[in-house]
Amino acid sequence: MLLALAGTCFGQGKPFDLKELKDLGITADKCSVAGDTITAEGDAKVTLGKSMLRADKLVAKRNHELKPLPFETITASGNVEVTHEKHVVKAKEAKYDARTGIIDASGVTAKLTLKKGEFNLSADKVSGNILFQDITATGNVKVVHPQGEAEAEKVHLNLLTESMEVTKPKIRLMLK
Repeated sequence: MLLALAGTCFGQGKPFDLKELKDLGITADKCSVAGDTITAEGDAKVTLGKSMLRADKLVAKRNHELKPLPFETITASGNVEVTHEKHVVKAKEAKYDARTGIIDASGVTAKLTLKKGEFNLSADKVSGNILFQDITATGNVKVVHPQGEAEAEKVHLNLLTESMEVTKPKIRLMLK
């Protein structure tokens, strides 16, 4: 993928070359830099280990003191997709806070894979920590599993322990 003309993403201040952006885990069809803000557009993605955030547009605010990625926040809009191992979350928009490891997303659908099987989740908003695989879904939450469906006001999931806490549930079981 081409990030910018002649291998450099120009903006105010120091230009970024393609290798530096790739080392930061960013790829996109085009990008621009204004101060400490990088805007990547067109199949833009940022990758960290087994996790990836992809969208039509990513806006990353740099902070050189943070590791492993030197960003305070990354805001994604348009066809947002967050993947971690087998888990896939799609959203209208999302914001990643590097200091807390939390991603907040709106207009969410997710396909989550656990030892007990695969299930789908949809909600107005989802907030979660990628590293700890801890997710809270709120607003019109629906969980669909081969053995049943649940609608709720709020669902808290821990993907590591495979535990689920449901607030105000409406459950429909599929008996075979």
